[in-house]
Amino acid sequence: MPFPQMQGFTFNHSDQQDALYTEYTAQQIKALFDSRGDELRTALNLLINALNSTQGAGNIGTTSIQDIDGETIQEMLKSIRDKLKSKINGSSGADFVNATLIEGLQGETVQAILESLKTYVDNKRAINIHADPIAVGSGNTVQAQLAWLLSQIAVAATGNIPDGSITETKLAQAVVDKINKALSNVGVLTTLLTNDKSSAVNAINELKVVLDDKQDALPPENRRTITFGTDDPIGGNDGDIYFQYE
Repeated sequence: MPFPQMQGFTFNHSDQQDALYTEYTAQQIKALFDSRGDELRTALNLLINALNSTQGAGNIGTTSIQDIDGETIQEMLKSIRDKLKSKINGSSGADFVNATLIEGLQGETVQAILESLKTYVDNKRAINIHADPIAVGSGNTVQAQLAWLLSQIAVAATGNIPDGSITETKLAQAVVDKINKALSNVGVLTTLLTNDKSSAVNAINELKVVLDDKQDALPPENRRTITFGTDDPIGGNDGDIYFQYE
């Protein structure tokens, strides 16, 4: 809606003769004098309606503003909006908004400062970012402290297990099966005929000592070698004795 322009009043005082009463009646004269105010009121109301309309800003001119396009308030507002929403490299909204300097970063616009911040983060990786030690031996960089925390987690997971807390339900079934198989292969220790029944290894060692003593009394040609271990026997001579255990 364009602004209305008032060209002039329909009744001008200066154009009238002095003896106006000779031309018009008293009521006509009053109406003529009132007409100027009525015309002015009508023009002002039209102006107010135009300003209040959605096109009002489009009819208000302004002086030029650097970096802003347009000759009316509406055009300039649209130009500011378009610049703030722009994603074009070099002329984006962040390129358009200035910012105060930030220590350690470069740039005077939001875009320049963000790019400087990215460069700073890329260069300041965990191995280069210093931090106050969180414990003795934890180091003074983020990378060193992450490594220290990982080692502490490993210690907490394996080195601080309370005594008596490991049960078959906490072991993998394959481990349980191997243990049970080893125990069944060894047998019940109380059934050993040796004096030392504290373990199968101790019983075998006792047997070896006894056999060695017996063997020492034999002629060389009648002696036999007695060995033991967890692997399958290799080599040896006929008559040698080998104890295999798990």
